[in-house]
Amino acid sequence: MPSGYPGTRRQERPSMINQTFKRLTVIRYDLAESEERNYDCYLCKYSCNETTIVQGRCLRDGRTKSCGCLHKERTLKMNHGFTGINNPNYVHGRDCNDKAIRKFYDEIRESHNFQCQICSKTQDEELKEFGWKLTVHHKNRVHDDNSICNVQTLCAKCHHTLHTAEWHKGWNPSGTNKTLT
Repeated sequence: MPSGYPGTRRQERPSMINQTFKRLTVIRYDLAESEERNYDCYLCKYSCNETTIVQGRCLRDGRTKSCGCLHKERTLKMNHGFTGINNPNYVHGRDCNDKAIRKFYDEIRESHNFQCQICSKTQDEELKEFGWKLTVHHKNRVHDDNSICNVQTLCAKCHHTLHTAEWHKGWNPSGTNKTLT
């Protein structure tokens, strides 16, 4: 057989069975899958007890480390749990990580004594209940208009209630008015 034939190349590989790579443990070499895909394939068990087929080279070079749980944990740790819509700087589909805006939002919260401007709930209460800071709400819905008279701090409940009420009155984020019947 030529040296490039999958069967001979794979038999020369050192055994990876029972080796652990981050959160993956190699259970067995999968010959059928390897020959079908034309590269080394191993059946692996994740630390969460799920199993999957992983390329040998991805195990060896560290590209595959977990089922995705490791990435999620690192992201949450890096963002202190504030990801996606839970991020206090989340603005209509994007996380606003501009330091100047974050600083501005923190200054607004401080100027409002870290309280919701509608129900007086404190930021500490919001953090304890939901794990995020008070929201900085733009009254005129123009997120680039950061004038002091246009922003207010709101707890999640009041912010949601405010937008729900606006929707029923005919305002919606697309800019078109909803027809009330």
